[in-house]
Amino acid sequence: MIKKLFAALLLVLFTTTVMAQSGLTCYDPIPVDSTYEAYIDGPCELWYTAGTYDLPLTAYFLPDAETGAKKPVVLIDFTCEPGEYDDPKIDELVNSASDLGYELPIEMRFGNAGTDERIAYSLSVPKMYRDQLSKYGINYNVPAFVKVTYYEAGIVTMVPDTLYKNCITNSHNIKLGDTLDIKANDDETVFVASLPTWRNDSIRFVWQGADKVRMYWGTSDCAFTPSTTSGYLYKYFDIVDGTPLKMYKEDTKAHIEASKDGGIFYVKFITAVDGKIIVEKIPSDPPADNATLLEYDKPEIINTIDASKLFAFSKHWDQATAFIANGTFEMQISNSYLFDESLEDAFVSSYSSKFADGAQSVGFSSAEMADLSNWALDNYLYVRFIVDKQTIVVPRLWEVSDCVDKTLAIQPNVPLAIMPETKDNFYRIAYKDFSGYDLKIKWEGSSSMKTYLGDTCVFAASSTNAHVLYYKSFSSAATTTIKTDVVNSWENRVDEEGYLYVRFNPNRAHYVTFLTEKPAEEEPTKPDPVYSAFKATVCYGETYTWNDKTYDKSAIYTQNFVAANGADSIVALQLTVLPEHKPEVTEKTIEYGETYEWNGKTYTETTTDTVVLKDNNDCNYLAILRLTVNAPKPVYTSFSATVCYGETYDWDGRPYDKTDDYDYTYKTAAGGDSIVTLYLTVLPEIKPVVEYKTIEYGETYTWNGETYNATGEYPVTLEDENGCEYLATLILTVNPPQTIYTSFRDTVCYGETYEWNGKTYVSTDDYQQTFIATNGADSIVTLYLTVLPEHKPEVTEKTIEYGETYTWHGKTYDATGEYTITLEDENGCEYQAT
Repeated sequence: MIKKLFAALLLVLFTTTVMAQSGLTCYDPIPVDSTYEAYIDGPCELWYTAGTYDLPLTAYFLPDAETGAKKPVVLIDFTCEPGEYDDPKIDELVNSASDLGYELPIEMRFGNAGTDERIAYSLSVPKMYRDQLSKYGINYNVPAFVKVTYYEAGIVTMVPDTLYKNCITNSHNIKLGDTLDIKANDDETVFVASLPTWRNDSIRFVWQGADKVRMYWGTSDCAFTPSTTSGYLYKYFDIVDGTPLKMYKEDTKAHIEASKDGGIFYVKFITAVDGKIIVEKIPSDPPADNATLLEYDKPEIINTIDASKLFAFSKHWDQATAFIANGTFEMQISNSYLFDESLEDAFVSSYSSKFADGAQSVGFSSAEMADLSNWALDNYLYVRFIVDKQTIVVPRLWEVSDCVDKTLAIQPNVPLAIMPETKDNFYRIAYKDFSGYDLKIKWEGSSSMKTYLGDTCVFAASSTNAHVLYYKSFSSAATTTIKTDVVNSWENRVDEEGYLYVRFNPNRAHYVTFLTEKPAEEEPTKPDPVYSAFKATVCYGETYTWNDKTYDKSAIYTQNFVAANGADSIVALQLTVLPEHKPEVTEKTIEYGETYEWNGKTYTETTTDTVVLKDNNDCNYLAILRLTVNAPKPVYTSFSATVCYGETYDWDGRPYDKTDDYDYTYKTAAGGDSIVTLYLTVLPEIKPVVEYKTIEYGETYTWNGETYNATGEYPVTLEDENGCEYLATLILTVNPPQTIYTSFRDTVCYGETYEWNGKTYVSTDDYQQTFIATNGADSIVTLYLTVLPEHKPEVTEKTIEYGETYTWHGKTYDATGEYTITLEDENGCEYQAT
């Protein structure tokens, strides 16, 4: 793992410019500082030198032969004298690998990059290259010495990233705990934010200035113009005093993924005034049940009695991660600190260590870490280690290729559940687990399943694809065997990590197992002692405990262990006890009413306060604030009040009844005078209001919401527009009712009488009667009576011949005689007709 990381960091630092006499030894290397394409005319060894920030994006070697003889071998070191490093940061970087058994010079090989059946080799550098340089504070060029062995003629091509080198070496690093001085209208100064160093932290930028500051994040080129329209701008943020810009772990992850330089951003601050930017960590909640927090590159000593001891790591460890130890161990991971699978959504998974490159390790790709993190019930995943002897476990970032990073591992002889919906997933197998022996693929499903095994993680699911090394279609449960010679023929098709990649297309879900008959390794004779070392740093006054021994002085200490292969393992601890961090005293004076922000707290009164802080080495130190608040000045305030005539205004227990200005002095909580003035207005008296009104009998009058219909005086109390009461009186007069005159006409026949209100009338005339109306007035009614003249009898004489008939008033007559009937005239009066 570390070996591959060093290769990514160092191999690509060199390029070939010309074939010259130089380059034959480490002391006369060919300098590399620009893009080139050069021809190697045959097998040879050449030396090169370049700086750590001459990073080519891609390197190729194209051999002349179509079959290819052997991949070039590369050895890399920082010195021509093995083990001697003048630069302490390079020494720290080297020791981060050597304490696990990896030593310089480091060997690396190119990976396959053949197309159209032509052999070629390439090397691509992942983003973690720049992450690691930032982690160890290497923001300058350090010479690396590289020896390349070519086994055949061909063309080598590489491209250094000089733009990135210039930016990183001419800018100011931003670190947690920094206070940056920002100058007004400064668009030239560039700061470098290396987000990989913060990926497990939530941070905030605190601005101290009288005006806002705008923070521009640029990519690719540090000479970008701080403008919202700049093509190099990633994002910009406005920060004002008192409102920090917070960047949580999720934000950091998103920014890293968006970065073109492995999480490196170029930052400019634009403001109209001078000010300061404070960069500090936002504390997170601790893991549950006092679990010990695992940290990258920090060794943890595990004893045989620690099987139930609880550890935890952040769910934001979403990079490829390996847990490496000096002995075999079992690792259990759960999303519950209770390790109880019966809980809802809880899981417990167990992983056994696997011998690799001289160390026992359990490695997870980014895809596997993300899969674990998706199940986290809080901000942590919880871990237990089971060992058969004292073991030192170290969590490390695992620098792997893109294919490894996004695939899931298939373990030998361990069933893997696959489903139709995962047909687009890629898996990986370690070639060394199966080389030299038959490889069997066992399908346990009752339906069909197709298996594709290839040399990359991006091939299409087709048996004719050039990247597919092996294809098998299962119609139902069966086991297929791939012979040893076929497996061995894939040696040059594995990637630089040593993996091959698999796709499945099952019709239904079931298990598939990759079986190997690789026998157990024979127990070797006890090998030579293994020497390793690691560094540790503690703060002044602290102690460091290693294997039940306590150390409190800077020195080198050694202890003896037994390595996994039975050899004596002599481990050296280089302990550094940091010097004492003296207390920091802040003296500050402010005016009364102002506030002062200090270490996340706000102060308003004269006080002396102390807090314990962390310095750049994560050591505690005492910070003291001595704040003086000047005595308050008199505070003048006033208010106005209005009362009605005859009322009083009560203020602080005293009544006031005259228009005037009144002062009163109080003492504030801080002991200052507070002089308050009352501007009192007493409104003038309102005279009573009288309203006179006359209405006719039977009418009503509405006044102030009430209805009146009788003569009288009606007083009410009202409020004017100021809310003051006054008396209003209504004097109402209702006139008496008037006599009512009415008349009607009627007619009777001659000889009839007319009856009206108990009286009888027989002749034409005008008659009057007097009544009392409902309102008490006289009602005089006149009757105009007409007696119609007498209607004389009518006689009709008629003669007809015998046998004729005569019709008269609707009847038919045919005999001589007198016939009399009674009729009605046009007035309805009866008369005789004969």
